[in-house]
Amino acid sequence: MSTPDCVRLRFEGAGRTYSIEKWPIPGFDEEFTLPPGTRLLIPKSGGLFTNQQVDRRSRDVDLDEVESWGLNDEEHVIYARASRHYCIRFIFNAERVLMNAKSQSLPAYKKLVRDAKFHSAHLQNSKIRGFLVPEHYGMWITNTGKWAGKVIMSITQYCGMHWNELQYLKMGTQANRELVGRAFEKLHDCGFNHGKIITDRDFRHAVIDVFEPGLTAEELKNGQARCYIVDFSEATADHKCARRLPVLPLDGYTAQFGCDELKHITLALEFFDRPIRTFIWLLNLNTRVIECLCSSRHSKSSGVA
Repeated sequence: MSTPDCVRLRFEGAGRTYSIEKWPIPGFDEEFTLPPGTRLLIPKSGGLFTNQQVDRRSRDVDLDEVESWGLNDEEHVIYARASRHYCIRFIFNAERVLMNAKSQSLPAYKKLVRDAKFHSAHLQNSKIRGFLVPEHYGMWITNTGKWAGKVIMSITQYCGMHWNELQYLKMGTQANRELVGRAFEKLHDCGFNHGKIITDRDFRHAVIDVFEPGLTAEELKNGQARCYIVDFSEATADHKCARRLPVLPLDGYTAQFGCDELKHITLALEFFDRPIRTFIWLLNLNTRVIECLCSSRHSKSSGVA
């Protein structure tokens, strides 16, 4: 598929339209492209988002904030759903960011680059591309002049809403919690370790397609949607998973899980919160044994035959 002659990006709320072109990643020849005739439209309301630091839930970003984004100490990435099918992650005022080694946005840029490289090297030709991980369309750049300077963007398939947001809504069901767990388990089965899931704040990397055509609200709540794993900036390939347990609700915590990442995921999804029946049975048995021993000793000391 050839790169379209002209890809245009429009911020509807600001009334601004720009031509974008491929951003060549230094030392890397990527093979990403966009379908011919692509037009990326960002709606005027609810079009731009970022993830909050405290709980990683998304919040709207006003277009008025864009002009200064990248110039102050903000490490958040602004992202957008464009033309329904695309997710764009932005680095605004990119020339200032790349020239400032202390910029809080510089690590975000480096993560976007590492993510693109991992997709190209390991995911573009894998069987899970477009099904468990999003399609990646490369990195692009445009010059917005005085508005937000040069803007670098990473464009991928839009996959829905992330679990850090959905768990507080009607979609936050046990069925969807298990859907997230199975998605990471499948990722490991395919030989990939995500590398970024440590606590429940990290589930912004698990995205459920709540807009999947044909699914009813009840089916969405019952775990029938597709779950994607996104952001492979810290991922590793050729992972030989040593897990001994499934990523599902279990009867209790065990240190012998076998895979650190899947253990963290199982803990963060609260799958170890059920009573440990075996432990309780052994505890009750030991209590009865102790009671018998104590009773026997008491009998002997009191001279009872």
